[in-house]
Amino acid sequence: MRITSCVLFGLALLFCIESNLWAGNHGSALWTKKIFARPVGVRTYVLQTQPVALFNGENLDGWTTVGGGKDIKAWNVVDGTLHRKSNGGDIVTEKEYGNFILEFKWKISSKGNSGLKYKFTKFGNDWLGCEFQVLDDAQNNDGKIPSHRTGSLYDIIASPVENYVRPVGEYNQSKIIVNGNRIQHWLNGKLLVDVVVGSPKWETGFNASKFKEHQDFGKNAKGKILLQDHGNEVWFKDITIRELKTVSGRKFVGLRLSR
Repeated sequence: MRITSCVLFGLALLFCIESNLWAGNHGSALWTKKIFARPVGVRTYVLQTQPVALFNGENLDGWTTVGGGKDIKAWNVVDGTLHRKSNGGDIVTEKEYGNFILEFKWKISSKGNSGLKYKFTKFGNDWLGCEFQVLDDAQNNDGKIPSHRTGSLYDIIASPVENYVRPVGEYNQSKIIVNGNRIQHWLNGKLLVDVVVGSPKWETGFNASKFKEHQDFGKNAKGKILLQDHGNEVWFKDITIRELKTVSGRKFVGLRLSR
């Protein structure tokens, strides 16, 4: 009975230790009067921060031209929606982001083409970024190219033929997850793209793309978020981002009674 009680007590203590680690409470070795645990490894946890609105629904605070200017001509705010109304160029966030979950709603005009780029930064003389393609697949010629369909990682990884896009004029819900080298594109609750930068799947698509001259493309740790002016009307709203933070906690094993 005494041995059984000790074992149960030890298991309960180990559970408490692991729970504290998950909550972010890290230590070296845990010592009590009768029991100790020895750290022998490291466990990594990914924690999500609270969602932050990239677009406040009222104005263009937090956004600039690609060159950093505040004279934004192509975009305006209408009824809580960010609207590309006329020629005038792309807009980008003032801040750069690394690992994140980015969610947004969008709708495209008839025959329209646009996109949301991330990891956007300068490569040599070119400003480039990975792109979640936004398109009228049925009426725009780009829809005939697999890696240019809606939801594709533009020109690198194609979305499926059945990509669950809604008809022109209706809002779509999109999500982009960047966690280390892994990238996912989601559309209306369906996973369309799941790729690891540098993997054989990535390299095959990348080497056949327009970006192949820039070998570091997609490998940068952080970059800005961009909304594309591709010459057509497009609407974005409810743009939020949750940054992902990694923490390392020691994993305690070897729990035993001391004398």
